[in-house]
Amino acid sequence: MHYSADYSTLLDLFIRLVQSQAGKRIESGEAWRNDAQTLSVKLFRHLVSIQTLATGATVEQNHVPTVFFVDHASVKVVARAALETYLVFFICTGTPTVHCPSSGTRLGTSAGWLIVSNFTRQPMNTAKS
Repeated sequence: MHYSADYSTLLDLFIRLVQSQAGKRIESGEAWRNDAQTLSVKLFRHLVSIQTLATGATVEQNHVPTVFFVDHASVKVVARAALETYLVFFICTGTPTVHCPSSGTRLGTSAGWLIVSNFTRQPMNTAKS
């Protein structure tokens, strides 16, 4: 399966999409648009990292290539990070939103409240027992 040309085309489209918002004024109450830009850049970097890792690595001994491999585990880790970033992006920008008075942030009505409820039910205790 040769996907590198298609993947590069999709990355180019992604760059164009993100850059289409560059320089636009962010109105009062729409600070989330700046967060969307930050998440877009993060997602782009993950996608480029996946492409780079998928090309593989060559180990040389005495200037002679001896081993070539693709670190599939690393590709999976970065792919998961990309998926998580996309999900956060979607929650922030792609779902009907409500204003959360306790934090002053906009949250998606479905997944956003689920995430908030999970954090409130799973407090982190850092004190040593």
